[in-house]
Amino acid sequence: MVWEVYPAQQTGSWVVVLPAYNEQDALEELIKEWHAVAVERSGEVVLLNDGSTDQTLAVAGRLQKSYPALTVINKTNSGHGDTCRMAYQWAVENGKTWIFQTDSDRQTLPREFRQIWEEREKHAFIFGQRHQRGDGKMRSLISGVLRVVIWLIFHQWVPDANVPFRLMSAKDLATLLPLIPPRLFLANAFLTVLIQKHFKIHWVPISFVNRQTGIPSVALGRFAKVGIKVAAEFWQLRKIK
Repeated sequence: MVWEVYPAQQTGSWVVVLPAYNEQDALEELIKEWHAVAVERSGEVVLLNDGSTDQTLAVAGRLQKSYPALTVINKTNSGHGDTCRMAYQWAVENGKTWIFQTDSDRQTLPREFRQIWEEREKHAFIFGQRHQRGDGKMRSLISGVLRVVIWLIFHQWVPDANVPFRLMSAKDLATLLPLIPPRLFLANAFLTVLIQKHFKIHWVPISFVNRQTGIPSVALGRFAKVGIKVAAEFWQLRKIK
């Protein structure tokens, strides 16, 4: 596993985690927006390049010159979920107090971060909830199927298990990370189940727009095959306490 860290010039007490795979066209605006959010609150941005085959890593390296609170991590491709899990572990090991994760496709809105940041003194886990999705009815249907699968296997009703807009207490998250197996496809969704079981999630409505650049990591035509894989993985994990 390749794991190369290009540290920020200016570190922060908490971190915005951005997993990225082939998002070269989105990066400039993405980093500009989230770097401003982080720096305003004494935070840091960590972009994890998940083995991109385009110029994502090169663009990220160039952006570090203009954005001093940007750390870039280059890693072997292991998928979105596993990349998030590794990012959370990195943040815990580096003493961050809060971890916020969103995706690099710019479907979430930085201006909506304030509403969950202001809830952090009252809740250890604050998640966005997508009541409407700008990326189409089929994606909404898939999210609904995931809710049902989680209910049937784990007996937990989770409104938006895989939402990429989550603020988490690093101290509390650290107790759950060892329960997540490496290479789990929907690690973020399974983590949500664990949080729901052991803590409590405060849900906040958020917007979710259609992606403007890049290609989704899972094409719509592959969702049936991926769904079977996810259900099988979750079934193996059903007895984890």
